[in-house]
Amino acid sequence: MDRRVDGATVMEWIIKLTAMMLFCVLLLRVLPGIRPPEPESDKAGVARVRVSLYFYRGDDEINRSVELRREADGEWRVCGNPL
Repeated sequence: MDRRVDGATVMEWIIKLTAMMLFCVLLLRVLPGIRPPEPESDKAGVARVRVSLYFYRGDDEINRSVELRREADGEWRVCGNPL
């Protein structure tokens, strides 16, 4: 069985690898620019964030969510009923 590779096949692989490397470089340049949405802010500069927790007890999925609020002094406090 002959396993020789001609020059055209080698050139195709070089072009494919170069294209993949360029794609990876572009992806790394674009990804840092994607940021999650900023939390909502009240007029007084207070930020609110909703945190959802998912966990399993046996076969049951339990979902708990709580809203956190950042006060003017920078501390985070739970709004409403905690978990």
